[in-house]
Amino acid sequence: MFIRGLEGGIKRLSNLNVILVLILLFIVLLLGPTKYILTNTIESTGFMLEKYLQMSFFSESSFAQSWTVFYWAWWMALAPFVGTFILQISNGKTIRQMILGTIFIGSFATFIHFYVLGGLTLNLYERGVMDIPEMVKTIPSGRIALEALLTLPGGYFLIILYAFIATIFLCTTYDSCSYVLASTAMKHASKRPTKSLRIIFAFLLIVQPILIMSLEGIDSIKYILVLSSVPLIAIYTLMIFYISKNVLKN
Repeated sequence: MFIRGLEGGIKRLSNLNVILVLILLFIVLLLGPTKYILTNTIESTGFMLEKYLQMSFFSESSFAQSWTVFYWAWWMALAPFVGTFILQISNGKTIRQMILGTIFIGSFATFIHFYVLGGLTLNLYERGVMDIPEMVKTIPSGRIALEALLTLPGGYFLIILYAFIATIFLCTTYDSCSYVLASTAMKHASKRPTKSLRIIFAFLLIVQPILIMSLEGIDSIKYILVLSSVPLIAIYTLMIFYISKNVLKN
């Protein structure tokens, strides 16, 4: 798939997955505790807006220190890849359109995803069907989502759909990453990367995570991301300064 490029591979799979995700969320909302999910969505949104600053700087919990900081570092480390890919697919679009599409629409879709699936699992916990906090300690977190879907009518069908969606998400991310890496290796940045370069980087993207995971598992990846993100802060600061300067000038 990755040798097909933007139009032939990434775009088609991404469009298909958007439809499949909407179908999955609609089914969960329809078959699950609909009233509870909608009520929880409104209440949690209000709570988030009210406590946004307080929660943003909350650091008393070991979870916040271990994972919130990790996700900050994660996006700092991924920013060059994500930014380059957005640039590749945004040719001809205005800055306003890019901000609307990448920040607001992406965030809105993420909120909907968490509202529906998070509302389902929270309801299962409150009704005593699933002890989510205890399950997080004893089983892989990915399995919790599967167990939650099994509580709904047609649960096995939903698991198959969920697995198919997750596979496509993995493929599009993998495809996009190999495409961007191949683009940066091109002599002329304006040209699309060759198929041979994309295949080489796709292979490297398979080998590198396996080697890292063989050391200390997920912790080794967290440490590498945090360390690699620190020097990028200075680079991002300069980029923001010069981009702002050029935008104001033009």
